[in-house]
Amino acid sequence: MNEWKQTRRRLSAVLVRLDDRLAHDDVKEVRSFIAAGEYGLALELIADACCEHDVALRDDERAEMLALYARMELSDRVPVALSLCPAIGSRTAPTNGETPHGAPGVVFCV
Repeated sequence: MNEWKQTRRRLSAVLVRLDDRLAHDDVKEVRSFIAAGEYGLALELIADACCEHDVALRDDERAEMLALYARMELSDRVPVALSLCPAIGSRTAPTNGETPHGAPGVVFCV
């Protein structure tokens, strides 16, 4: 399977797993980005939606999105947004008020 088909498949699988936790309009928009081959935009939208709506993520979901982020060589938008999402079983984001790079500060969803 070529690299882009695999990326598309993995990104679609992430969306399926998060479907019941994301707003319908966000899911629809992500699907349209995936269909158009705009995988980076699709991943950024998923991360932004999770951050904006405090969607709790399992460790494996967060890891898969970060792996896709690394594969696509995107800006820091995705890891910053995901760092602000609470973990399943937790009511707070895993960074305890720090940026993903360890510097204390105020970070807002992008």
